[in-house]
Amino acid sequence: MAMETAAINVGCACMKSLVERDDICYICRTEEKLVDLARETKGVIALMEDVMVKLIDEGEKLGKIPTQQVEKWLAQSEDTCNEANDLENEYHGKWFVRGYCTINCYSRYDISRRADRISERLKKLKEEKNAFQVLTQIPENIAMKIPVRPDLVDAITSPYVNQISNYLEDKTVNVIGICGMIGIGKTTLLRVIHNSLLDEGHHVIMIEDSHDLDLEKIQKKIAEDLNMPNHSKRNILHYLQGKKILFLLDGICQKVDFAEEIGIPLGNNSKVIFTASNRDMCSEMRAHTIVEMKCLEDEEVAWHVFNQNAKIENLEFDSMNDLAKEVVHKCGGLPLALTLFGQAMSNKKTVQEWQHVVNELNNPGRCVISQMNSLCNKLKICYETLDTPTLKKCFLSFSLWHNYPIIYKEDVIQCWMGLGFIVFSKYNQAYNEGCYLLGKLESACLLEVVGVEVKLHQVVRRMVHSIALENGTRMGKWLVRGNDYGELLLYPDDIEKWKDAERIAVTMDPVLKVVPRLSHNFPNLVSLMLQGNSALMRLPDEIFRQMKKLEYLDLSSTSIDQLPTGIKDAANLQYLNISKTKIVSLPRELAQLKELKFLICRKLKLGELEEGLVSSLYKLGVLELQPFAFVPAKYLRSSAGSMKRIGMLVKSLVVFNLLSELPTCYIQIEKLDELESISFESLSCKNHGCLEKLKLTACNELRELVVDGKESNLKKLHLWDLKNLNWIKFNEVEPRSYFQKLRKLYIAKCKNLKNLPWILHLPALVTLKIKQCEILEEFVCGKDGEIQQVSESYPTFPMLEILSIVSLPKLLSISNDPLIFPCLSNLIVEDCRELSRLPFGPHIFTSKFRRLDCEEGWWNGLTWDDGHNDIRSYIATKINFKNAGSSQPSSSSCPPILTSLSHHIHPMDCCKLLENNSGGVDWLTENEMKIEEALKGPTFQPAYEHADPPPNSENP
Repeated sequence: MAMETAAINVGCACMKSLVERDDICYICRTEEKLVDLARETKGVIALMEDVMVKLIDEGEKLGKIPTQQVEKWLAQSEDTCNEANDLENEYHGKWFVRGYCTINCYSRYDISRRADRISERLKKLKEEKNAFQVLTQIPENIAMKIPVRPDLVDAITSPYVNQISNYLEDKTVNVIGICGMIGIGKTTLLRVIHNSLLDEGHHVIMIEDSHDLDLEKIQKKIAEDLNMPNHSKRNILHYLQGKKILFLLDGICQKVDFAEEIGIPLGNNSKVIFTASNRDMCSEMRAHTIVEMKCLEDEEVAWHVFNQNAKIENLEFDSMNDLAKEVVHKCGGLPLALTLFGQAMSNKKTVQEWQHVVNELNNPGRCVISQMNSLCNKLKICYETLDTPTLKKCFLSFSLWHNYPIIYKEDVIQCWMGLGFIVFSKYNQAYNEGCYLLGKLESACLLEVVGVEVKLHQVVRRMVHSIALENGTRMGKWLVRGNDYGELLLYPDDIEKWKDAERIAVTMDPVLKVVPRLSHNFPNLVSLMLQGNSALMRLPDEIFRQMKKLEYLDLSSTSIDQLPTGIKDAANLQYLNISKTKIVSLPRELAQLKELKFLICRKLKLGELEEGLVSSLYKLGVLELQPFAFVPAKYLRSSAGSMKRIGMLVKSLVVFNLLSELPTCYIQIEKLDELESISFESLSCKNHGCLEKLKLTACNELRELVVDGKESNLKKLHLWDLKNLNWIKFNEVEPRSYFQKLRKLYIAKCKNLKNLPWILHLPALVTLKIKQCEILEEFVCGKDGEIQQVSESYPTFPMLEILSIVSLPKLLSISNDPLIFPCLSNLIVEDCRELSRLPFGPHIFTSKFRRLDCEEGWWNGLTWDDGHNDIRSYIATKINFKNAGSSQPSSSSCPPILTSLSHHIHPMDCCKLLENNSGGVDWLTENEMKIEEALKGPTFQPAYEHADPPPNSENP
């Protein structure tokens, strides 16, 4: 048979060379057709393999998927290649004689023809592959956009969206934490980010309501979004390796390890953004960066959010705007409060309804607005998460300041010490612990510490007050009353209900003159706060017999002129504050308070304390008598061992020599002519280093101040009427290191000071006032360019906000070089006729500068460097001209907010306005002093706890 087939093939070879018809070729050239087909198939398979490698690579690393065109091409290629293989198998599997001439010509013809057609299709597939622009695409997320109210998008999220977008582009940032108080808009921000990322084609998985941290629920959500049949941690971790997916988790309230517990690998591809109400939680979650959201500061934006819900434009009464703006003010820029109150007010159509709501909001003790109660309940979650009972009690204590416009950090911490929340052996250590506790509360987004002040949001104030009310606390009975409207607070019937109270605070009541006589005892009362009741003149003499457990008593800023002799019955009293009252002597009965640890008598003209008083109080650790009272030297020496903090007037050289043995916090050295030189190291006990305020006044022979020793805690330095002081010497210390906490510096009537080069780089200096230094020629001495060169390493006046230079007749320049004042807001220049130029450069345009008080003639005579006309024009818009030779500004120069004082402004607010607008209340202008007198009225006497009275020639 083989010989016959070979013979037939040889015989028919001629046919192959002669035949031109295609149908005959299909019979004669079957093997060639199949070889061509195999070649084309191999080429397409190679292309498919290349495509698959790229798809796998981009899928794993970038989370991309094939385009629909590529998926279709792959399917067609696979089908066509399979068809070619089947044809090859069919040919070789047929039972016929091989060769050109065969008895099965029809089969050869059919196979060749089909091979040709498949080859053409394979060639076309190769052409299609070469034409592909891209092989993959970012997968279209099956997640739907989350609805977000459009009025909230721009108002709340616009300051943060770009910031977070930049972090997402940063390869070093894989975990982003967003924190802020409840209701600030964290969820809204996360939703906006989610929708924005979807628009950009990113693969995003958002998990809301993560508060309970159900890990299995989170894993199921991830598996569902990724179309994974198994939601185990191992499966998720394996699937996500190398993929680029963004995870958004809302409301994390306990620590979780994304990789170990959920299965989210953190690297250059996958990233996590989460929200938490606690900054500490963001740190525990090891967030690479933390975005802290703040309340809305722009009043117009806050009004817009409120009005979108209240629909005020539909109301028809003229006084609506004033009432509505008061409601908006009470919301304090908190978006949730603005939204809830707006909704609550949307159906209020009369003036009476709006006025009633405003009255309710002004009374923290009660509120019929369900939205306010709902909001307070939400905020209580932050309180409940505080991790220690002490921290909760510290937070509740802010109910004592519920209507105070200004809360000072120092007052808060000392209150905590007096209440026994902080137990200490050294005052500085206790103060540091207080700062730590404030930091914990700030991290929980319950308050904000800004410089020396503590700020609570209006809604938080209401919340803490509601917790501290009679039935609102688990810590015991905290009864708090405050008055903003001149209504009597202490009714006998109310007092009768308070017999089980542990802590009572009745503060800031301008009507209360006398505490009513009590008909029953207060067996559980441990603290009584009556501070700020400016009309209060006396206490019942027997009141302390009815409060046997009383440990804390605050009578500061009242009109009480003497302590009742019954004070001796307060045998357990540990803290007594009578600052800024009218008391001019301490009763002898005070010596019987053997448990007394704190005696605070600031701004009292007590003079020399009575003999034996201090030595009898053998547990006394904190004694503050500044600036007018002092302890005789012999009794001071006997108390040195137990004393932890003391502040007083120093008028004798014997007392001055004892200072190095005492933990002095405040010293006013006055009219001590024996002093020629003072060393800072000798002013306070080296082991405590707690000197915070130093005033040197009318020491006529003092020629030298020697700054030496370790870095100090000095916050305020006042040099007044030191006629012969000509040198401030720094002995092996750098000014910026030694005075790193100095905030206020006042220098006046120091006639021999020629320059002040050491003030340039003080890192914390906020207020600088220099007055009547007759030969002072320049602040900073140095040749042109030298100061600028030094300032490249150390910023000039980095925190200075207020600069006042008055009556410096020889002052030629502040500096030869332009200085950078990043925080300067107010500049006062008066009677400095030789000063011909200001030290401002182009940095003034980006600074916080807003006001220049000066005389018009002096301004017109200033010299400006070439090219500085734009600086001159800019400053000209900030000028308030004063009359030459007078300290009183023109009417236009009064702070706008002071020219529109109304009964709505709390007196303490007015004091703060004076301090802010005059650069402190130490040296008030004539106009400001008139305002101050007007504010006092018949009952209110502003007591400047943290600033000094206006100095005069007799008493600075």
